[in-house]
Amino acid sequence: MPQCAVVNCNNTHRKTKGGSVRYHRFPGDADTRARWVQACGRHVQNCATARICSRHFSEQSYERDVQHELLGLPTRCRLKKGAVPDTNLPPDVLCEEEDTHNHNIAIAVLLAVGLVPTAQPVERTNGGLPQE
Repeated sequence: MPQCAVVNCNNTHRKTKGGSVRYHRFPGDADTRARWVQACGRHVQNCATARICSRHFSEQSYERDVQHELLGLPTRCRLKKGAVPDTNLPPDVLCEEEDTHNHNIAIAVLLAVGLVPTAQPVERTNGGLPQE
């Protein structure tokens, strides 16, 4: 059952069923996905199953569905390519300061999307002494 991945957002499919809240999958593009994870304000375990609710996207984040508008049909909630959550985010995500917390989140984001390889153990053949 979908629930919003943004820290301090309590929206779940069960609570918002029948309402106007929609749940968006994380994008496939690594750069945009990293920005989504950062907007969540927490480490996202699995981007394949995580969702962010529509309350974290502004109107400008959505594509217009002109055909449905003209026909008087319900419009579809489709995000524009490259859209990033920009409303109702945790305060520390909105803050521009470089602090340890944000640095740790940024590192976790990069690790989560595979942009930074994990450290490989260094093999030392001579016990770490300089070779002659």
